[in-house]
Amino acid sequence: MASILAVLLAVVTIASHREHTAAIIHKSGSNDQWAYYQATRVKLHSTEMGENMVHLLGGKGEGPDKMLAEYAGQKAKYEEQSKKIQEEAKGADEAAEADEHRALRYDLGEGLLEIGLVLSSAVLHFA
Repeated sequence: MASILAVLLAVVTIASHREHTAAIIHKSGSNDQWAYYQATRVKLHSTEMGENMVHLLGGKGEGPDKMLAEYAGQKAKYEEQSKKIQEEAKGADEAAEADEHRALRYDLGEGLLEIGLVLSSAVLHFA
């Protein structure tokens, strides 16, 4: 009985460690995506600042109009990028959380198997 519990304990321990590793990998990817999201938002705000400067300086003519059109295109691009990046980051966060929940169940199983192993050893010792 003790050997069967020891084998099950080893299997559950390995599964637990793999789930914790998967959670770390997903969280790392999530952190990268959130940093990329922030960088994209900074680019968007910089573009908005440039647009505001053109309006503030009151430039008329072809040059300022061309610049404003370019800024509008950049703003649309950064808005679209940031939404996509945000969705990917949230997905990675959710995957990390799911991995942690699975790892917690494995940890609980590991603890129960350890208790079972100790109790079965104690029964064999005192029998």
